[in-house]
Amino acid sequence: MSEIILTTPDQLRNIVSSAVENALRNARDKQHETLKPATDEYLNQEQAAKFLGLSITTVWKFCKTGRLKPVRIGKRKLFRKSDLLQL
Repeated sequence: MSEIILTTPDQLRNIVSSAVENALRNARDKQHETLKPATDEYLNQEQAAKFLGLSITTVWKFCKTGRLKPVRIGKRKLFRKSDLLQL
């Protein structure tokens, strides 16, 4: 049961424009949610080792085995302090 709706070209343009604007706004809002800066503190490998009372080698081994998951920002490997507290 299809329904035929008669519209003028201007009405159709407004309907499509409104739908696209809403879709873009929703996508932008979702993207902003995921890109919000974390309030978490980040530590480099040396700082993480000091914070945990471990050697840098042990932190490296934890990364290799998956026990620690660093966040990569460019070439830097950083650790969330909240992740370190969960160890």
